[in-house]
Amino acid sequence: MDEKKLEEALNNERNSEIDEDFHSFFEDTVNSLPDKKKFKKRKFAKIAVAGLVAIVISSGATTYGSEILKNIFGVKEVLNDKNTADLYTKYTKDDAINIEIGEYNVTVNNIGYDGSFIVYAYSVERKDGGELEGNGFMGITVGLDIKQSIPKEIKGGYSGSDVDTKIEDNRFSTVVWNDVGKLKLPDIIKGELVVTNHNSSIKKEEKVKIEFAKSKDAIVNTVILDKEIKVDEGSIYLDKIVFSPFAATFHSENRGEFGNHNREEKDPYYYAIFDETGKQIWMGNTSKDWSYDPDTVTKITKTILPQEYIGHSKFIVKVYDSRTSKEIENSAVTIEVPEVK
Repeated sequence: MDEKKLEEALNNERNSEIDEDFHSFFEDTVNSLPDKKKFKKRKFAKIAVAGLVAIVISSGATTYGSEILKNIFGVKEVLNDKNTADLYTKYTKDDAINIEIGEYNVTVNNIGYDGSFIVYAYSVERKDGGELEGNGFMGITVGLDIKQSIPKEIKGGYSGSDVDTKIEDNRFSTVVWNDVGKLKLPDIIKGELVVTNHNSSIKKEEKVKIEFAKSKDAIVNTVILDKEIKVDEGSIYLDKIVFSPFAATFHSENRGEFGNHNREEKDPYYYAIFDETGKQIWMGNTSKDWSYDPDTVTKITKTILPQEYIGHSKFIVKVYDSRTSKEIENSAVTIEVPEVK
C-alpha cells in the first residue's frame, strides 16, 4: 500500500463511528490510572491504535477492521475478566525462581508443560523497590533454553511470544508461551532460564538450570479440519486446531504453486475464525515454515489465546481474499470446541 492510500485509510478510520462500548471501556481504564501515568498511557495508546490500524489495513482485513481492532488480544476479556496466567497456573508448579541482574530483581514462576506448549510467567522489579522509570525494564528478557532435551534427530526449533503483559508503577510482568509440539520432548525437561540485560553496552546474562515435568492434568485436544480449498495459485489446506489449557494453534498449508509463492510477495489470503455468536476471535502471530520437497508446501500456524476458546462451543473457520475482501466460496468449516478444564 503506498503512502497516499495509507493516509487515506487512516483518515477513514479517524472519521469512522467509534464503538461506544469499547470507548467507555477504554476511558474507564485510562481514568483508573494514577495521574502521572495518564499522559504516557494515552500517548502509548494512540501509538498502539495507529499501529493496529496500519496492521489491519496492510493485512487486507478491512471488511472486519473495526471488529479486529475491538477484539485485539480479546481486549475486554484479557483486561476485565480472566488473566492468561489464571487459566493455566493450576497445571504448573508455583516454585518461584529469583534472579538478580543489574539493578533489577527477576522472578520466574508457574512453569508449565502439556506436551504441546511450555508456558511460564516472569516479573521485573527494581532492587530498591522504587518505581520503574524510563524503558530500562523493557530491556530485561527471560528466555528458555531446552536444547539439551530435544532429541538429536529433531532439526526444527521452537518459537513463542509474550502475552498478558502488564506494566505497573513498581512491576513489569508477562506470560511467555513456546510452541514445542513438533519437538517430541520427553516428559521430564531439563534446560536453562536465560535472563538477559540488553540495556548495557556489554550484554549481560544470568543463567539458572531448571527441570520440570509434563502436567498429567493438562489435556491436549486436536480437532481435525481436513478441508482443501482450490485457488488460482494452487490450494489452501485447513489442517487442524490443537487446543490445550495453555494456548491453541491453528494449522494450515499453502500447496502446489501457491506453496512456492514468492516469499517477498504478500499472501493475498487470510483466515478468520468466528465463535458460536458470530463474533470474530483474535488470532496471534503467524509462523511460516517452507519445504522444498516435490509437493512444495508452506506450513502456516497461528496462535489463539485461551480466553478466546475456553467456554465456547463452536468455531467457524473461513478464508478470505484480501483483493476482493470476500470469503472464498465453500471455504467455511464448523467445528465443536473441545472442553478445556
